[in-house]
Amino acid sequence: MALSSLWLNHGEKFFKGMALLSIIVMIPILGDLTGIFKNEWLLNIFLSVDPRFPMHHLTSNYFQVLILNIWFLAFFIINLKFFTGSRGFESIRFSKVSAFALFLFFMFFLIRPRPYSINIEWLTQKPVRNFFYSEDGFFENMTAIFLFIAFVAFFLSAKISNKKNLGWKIISFQFLLGAFCLLFLLEEISWGQRIFGWGTPDWMNKINSQHETNIHNICNKLFNTEYCAQFSQMIFNICFSLALLFLAGLSNHIHQPSLQGIFRLDKYYFLAIIMAVATVLPCELNEEILALFFLTYSYDVLKFYRNFQPPQKVGT
Repeated sequence: MALSSLWLNHGEKFFKGMALLSIIVMIPILGDLTGIFKNEWLLNIFLSVDPRFPMHHLTSNYFQVLILNIWFLAFFIINLKFFTGSRGFESIRFSKVSAFALFLFFMFFLIRPRPYSINIEWLTQKPVRNFFYSEDGFFENMTAIFLFIAFVAFFLSAKISNKKNLGWKIISFQFLLGAFCLLFLLEEISWGQRIFGWGTPDWMNKINSQHETNIHNICNKLFNTEYCAQFSQMIFNICFSLALLFLAGLSNHIHQPSLQGIFRLDKYYFLAIIMAVATVLPCELNEEILALFFLTYSYDVLKFYRNFQPPQKVGT
C-alpha cells in the first residue's frame, strides 16, 4: 500500500524527470555520431562493461543505444499520458505471458553468456547452445509452432465473428492478424525450404545474405551493409512495442463491447517493455518473444469471441 501511495504521489514527477534525462543522454550520443563534438562518453561505458569490446561494431552499437533511448523517451511520454494517476496505475497488470517472456529473457542471458552476465560453465558448452539457439534449434522451432497456432486461432476467431455478425471491421482485424502470423511463420521456415529442403533459386541466392528463400534476409545485400536486417528488426520491435503500450493505454477508453476482445491490451504492458529491451540482444530472442505474444494474444482473442454474445436488438 505504501508503494502504491508513493507511486501515485510521485509517478508523474518520475516520468517527467526520466523523459528529460533521455533527452540529455541523447545529446552526447548524437554529438559522437554526427561528429559535431566528440566526447567518447558512451565508448568509455562500453569499454568499462567489456574491455574486449569490438571497435569495428562501434557505430552499430551507438545507433542501437540511440534507438533504444528514443524508445525510452516515447515510453515516458506515453506513461505521462495514460498511466499516471490512480486509474492508470490500476490498469497495469503483470500477465502470465509477461512472466514467461521474462523467464525466456533471463534464460537467454544464461545460455548466451557475455562477459557482463552470469557465466555458468555447463550452459556455455556448444551442444547446449546449439540445442537452444542454432538454426532449427529448440527456440526457433517453438517460434514456428507458436506462430502456426496463433494463425489458426485468429482465423477461427474471424470465422466465429462472421457467424455472430459482428461486422466487417472486427473480422478484418482478425483476418489481418492471422495473415501476419502466417507471413511471419513462412519467413521463419523460408517458405517451406527449411522443411522440404529445396534449393535456393540463383536470383534469390545472389541477394539473400542467408542464401535461403525469404524476404527479410535480402536487406543486407540490397543496401550493401551487414547491419540492415539487424536495424530493421530493431526498429520494427521498437515501433511494435510503442504501439502496444499506446493501445494498452487506450484500453480503458474502448466502450464498444465487441472491440474489447481485440484492443484490451493492458495486460501486455510489461511484455511491451521486455520486447523493447530485448532488441539490443543478438540472435533470435526478438522473434521468440513476438511469437509468444501472438500465441497468447490469439488465445485471448479466440476465447473472448467464442464467449461473446452480441447484444440483442430491441424488438427481437
